[in-house]
Amino acid sequence: VFQQLDQWVQCENERRHRMGGPPLGRAVFRILGQTALIEAQIDLELAATMDVDAYANPADWVITQKFDELLHGSGRHWDPHSSEIWMPEETEYTPLYTGRAVDALLAAPEYVLLSKAIKAPIKNRNLMIEFLSKLEPQTPQGRRFLELASKYGLDLEQFVR
Repeated sequence: VFQQLDQWVQCENERRHRMGGPPLGRAVFRILGQTALIEAQIDLELAATMDVDAYANPADWVITQKFDELLHGSGRHWDPHSSEIWMPEETEYTPLYTGRAVDALLAAPEYVLLSKAIKAPIKNRNLMIEFLSKLEPQTPQGRRFLELASKYGLDLEQFVR
C-alpha cells in the first residue's frame, strides 16, 4: 500500500508541476495500534482488525484520502481518528517503508502495548495478560516496557488473573 501511495504521490506531483500547481509535501505515516503489533509479528494472539491506526504527519488531505482508498482495496480502512490515540512521547519507530514521497514507520510493540494498557485496560486485558506472561524483563524490550509502565503509573496488578 505504501509503495502504491508513494508512486501515486510522485505521479500527482508530476501532474501538478505540468499544470503549474504546488506539489504535495512528503507524507510520513506512523503505524500504531493493533496493525503495528501485527506488522511487528510479535508472538501474541492478535485479533484481526480492519482499522489501520496511523498518525499521518504531515500529510496533505488528498494523500490520506488516497491512502484510505488503497487500503479499501485490501478490505481495510484508515481510521481518521488515529490522531486521538495516545502514545508515549518517547515512542520509538522503525522504518517499514521509505519512498521518494512517502515514509511509513512502525511503532515499537512495547509502546503500543503500554498505550493499550493505559487507555483501554479492560478491552485489552487478555492481550496484556498474555503479553505479561511472556515478558522477559532481562531483554531490552522487556526492561523498556517495565520502565515505561513505572514512569506512566501503569498498575500491572490489574492484569493478574
